Amino acid sequence: MIAAGTYLVKAVESLSLRESKTGTKFAHVQFMVNGEPIAWQGWLTEKAEARTADTLTLLGFDGSDPATVMNSEVSITVEHETYTTPEGVERVSAKIQWINDPNRARGMGQPMQPGEAAQAMARLKGLVLAAKAKAGTAAAPAPTAKRRF
Repeated sequence: MIAAGTYLVKAVESLSLRESKTGTKFAHVQFMVNGEPIAWQGWLTEKAEARTADTLTLLGFDGSDPATVMNSEVSITVEHETYTTPEGVERVSAKIQWINDPNRARGMGQPMQPGEAAQAMARLKGLVLAAKAKAGTAAAPAPTAKRRF
């Protein structure tokens, strides 16, 4: 079973439209995580269809070609879900709970331009050195060996 966590992935199959046993229609997209398949279902109910469309857009779906869902890398969050089978057996399965833009997942934001990154790194270096000096943990020169005569 796929471990719970966040993974960067691309869809491995085209979008397919399906219908559950109860008649609810949904979009189905297949992924692979560490060599194991895991599917996402986006429900096409009035309440959920806007969120499903947003997710399909993140996947690169152009609205007409089902293969375009394989165009974009996304961040998926896998969680474990416990359920009971019709026979009364309790089981656990891995389920995709969220699909997000990998640049916005976990508040990662967009990468800085090289010049901005260099300035930020220089500023951070100064702040870290100042904090270490204040705490008395500034890097001290290596001790020299004392000679006894």
